Amino acid sequence: VGDENDSARKCKNVNIIDLVPARFDIDKNFETHIIAPTKIVANEQKGTILKWTMDVLDGKEERVFAYKIIAKHPILGALTLPAAIAKFTAFEGKERTTFSNKTSIGTKRTI
Repeated sequence: VGDENDSARKCKNVNIIDLVPARFDIDKNFETHIIAPTKIVANEQKGTILKWTMDVLDGKEERVFAYKIIAKHPILGALTLPAAIAKFTAFEGKERTTFSNKTSIGTKRTI
């Protein structure tokens, strides 16, 4: 997951939320150079919600959030993961929400 402030102005109260489907476990051994989530909430039906919180994201600043997922069972075919959500307060004081692209993992069978 990545977050970049395209504006030259600061964003405040930045919250990044990512949902990992229930068929995956999260590897909670985050490397020292990786920003670990501020909160991890597991739900047996929906999956695991990862949340990162930042007070401020400076203009043109970019942060990369990484984590490893482990499939509980083998994946046959391709699987699309849901988009991550970024909620923040823009420079003019308005609350905004943006979404990442969806990510596909796995393999497609070709004949």
